[in-house]
Amino acid sequence: MNCEKAREMILSNDSDDASLREHMGSCAECRCLAAEWNSLEELKPVSIGPPRMLDFKIKGVAAARIAGKKHGHQVLIRRIVIYASAACCVLITWSALSSFHAEPKVEQHGKTLKNADMEKELLVFMTELEVGIQKINDELFPENSEPELDINLPEDIST
Repeated sequence: MNCEKAREMILSNDSDDASLREHMGSCAECRCLAAEWNSLEELKPVSIGPPRMLDFKIKGVAAARIAGKKHGHQVLIRRIVIYASAACCVLITWSALSSFHAEPKVEQHGKTLKNADMEKELLVFMTELEVGIQKINDELFPENSEPELDINLPEDIST
């Protein structure tokens, strides 16, 4: 028998074989291996429990998860309330704007002006204001005067 086959038999607890005993009688290395293997079998396994700190860590993680779930529900409820209130604000604004969508009207000296009429009035006013400012500048600073502009307003704008 060779040492390789003897090692396999020793490690598989097949030490009752006569050929193995004969080989161990002639091979010191296999005898030592068998003695060490048998001494390992005599050792009793020690029951090892989890370390004490591991227990505390597991309990801490479990408590954190429970607290996180409670906090997650509170955050979810807050978000729902915020989005619902924003949607209500949008709805109220939309309904207010849709009910007051009528074109703005202004009364001036007994006649009603619509939006287009107000733009024309504003254009006439701004033109008159620019002409008046130009006249004042020409009177106060004649050296910086620019040539007068010929502005011909259409008939319907000026009235």
